[in-house]
Order: sequence, then C-alpha cells, then structure tokens
Amino acid sequence: MEEFLNMKTFTKILLASMVLAFFSTTAFGQQALYNSLNKRMAILYKNGKTMEAISTAQEVVKVAEETFGKNHAYYSASLENLALLYVADGNNKEAANLYEESFTVREGLLGKNHPRLKDVLEKLEKCYEAMRESDKIQNVKARMASLQS
Repeated sequence: MEEFLNMKTFTKILLASMVLAFFSTTAFGQQALYNSLNKRMAILYKNGKTMEAISTAQEVVKVAEETFGKNHAYYSASLENLALLYVADGNNKEAANLYEESFTVREGLLGKNHPRLKDVLEKLEKCYEAMRESDKIQNVKARMASLQS
C-alpha cells in the first residue's frame, strides 16, 4: 500500500512538472516570437517595405497582447512601433489612435504624472499637427503641461 501511495505521489509530481515545463516553454516561445517579429519589422522598414513592416507590426501587437496582456510595457511599445509605421505611411489618424491607446497603457503602468508619458504625447501632438486638428493639439499640450506641474 505504501508503495502505491509513493507511486501516486511521484505521478502527481511528475505531471505537475510536465505542466509547468509546458507553460514555461510556451511563454519562452512566445517571447522569442515577439522578438523575432520585432526584428523582422525593423528590417522590412529599413529596406523600404513599409506595408510589409506594418503587417508584421500588427502581428507583433497581437502576440504582445496574447503573451503579455494589454497592461504591459511590451504591448504599449508594440502599439507605438505600429503607430510610427503608420506615420511613415501617412496614416496619422490611425497612428493617433494607437498613441492614445499606448498612453493609456503607460499611464496605468507608470501613474498619471510620470515624466515618461510626455514622449508619447509629443508623438501624438505631431500626428494631430499633421491632421491640422487644432482642438486636439491644444488638448495634448494641456495634458503635457499637467505632467510638468
């Protein structure tokens, strides 16, 4: 009977170890995929293939969301990278939406008055300037001023 209990305990431990190993490998694999897609995106953009870079950046955002969740710095960075590509393609409206979302994520991670929020607002302001959205420009400037006070 004691041998049976030891075997049963061993089986539980082995099963738990296998499950843990599976999830660790999956998370590592997703991190590697995230890194690989980011590198591919940068190479495509550097080689003048903006539309392919945008498509890859969209994949990066999806992988970041699935792997790390929407309240993570990698997700925020992925949104900003995609936004930069949209700006390069002249799609400032879509870029502005992504910068707004990234700002919300960063604000949740860093707090409302953190100085590192300013850089995403500066990028957002440039999008609104390109679209000649004066009300939105003033709103962003006010948000930046509140960070400095």
